[in-house]
Amino acid sequence: MHPALKELLLARETEYCLLDRDFRILEASTQMQQFLDCPVEESSGEDIRSWFPELFGIEEDIEEVLQGERKRFEYKAINRHNSAGELIYLDLQIVRSPAQPEHPPQLILLLEDVTDRMALEQTLVQGSNDLSLLLESLEASEDSLKKIITAINDALLVCTALGKIKTANRAARELLGYGENELIGRSLSDIIVNEAFSVSDLHQSLKDEFEASKEIEVTGLTKSGEQIAIAFSCSAIDSSIPSVPEFLYIGREISPPTD
Repeated sequence: MHPALKELLLARETEYCLLDRDFRILEASTQMQQFLDCPVEESSGEDIRSWFPELFGIEEDIEEVLQGERKRFEYKAINRHNSAGELIYLDLQIVRSPAQPEHPPQLILLLEDVTDRMALEQTLVQGSNDLSLLLESLEASEDSLKKIITAINDALLVCTALGKIKTANRAARELLGYGENELIGRSLSDIIVNEAFSVSDLHQSLKDEFEASKEIEVTGLTKSGEQIAIAFSCSAIDSSIPSVPEFLYIGREISPPTD
């Protein structure tokens, strides 16, 4: 592996294996051992598929990566159990290593532990599902809705199709640093600062798949100007006007803790 690339992977704490075209391990990062059945120094020459059988049957895809016809091969949310018996999730990528005159093309397998992210997504989805069931079981009255919104610990926003905030619960106000009525009437663009985020595109896709929800991770802007990472579960909900839905955002902060 090119020294500069190896240094970059180590700096980003990315676990990796360098493979030949037959999936044999040429080199592996030290911490890769936690996902393998033998010490890293003894793994050279082993077929990586003995540890990741998910890779059987995708040889044609990998050949396209090796030939530069495809940028990468990805396998999301592989589940394993760690040494403590706990379920973990891994994202796997295979890319082609940078060309080097003295070496034939090689493959780099990159492994990322995404257990925390998967747990958060499942929590958000479950929270959204629980709320939907709760709403279905109650009369559609303003009083009942206010009681539900107040009781939810996650941040909750209800918005119009244009992204104007109609409802914000206590958790949302505390997360973003606003007073009781200060979020009402504001645009989502006031609190979500991602350049690539499009309210219209998101709402259209939610309207097209009305019973589906989508998980997004965005940068939120508090009233004091602080930027925080927020994960939202978003879905379309019925409004008082037939065929004109409103949009529900349930989220929580995912910013890493400060020292």
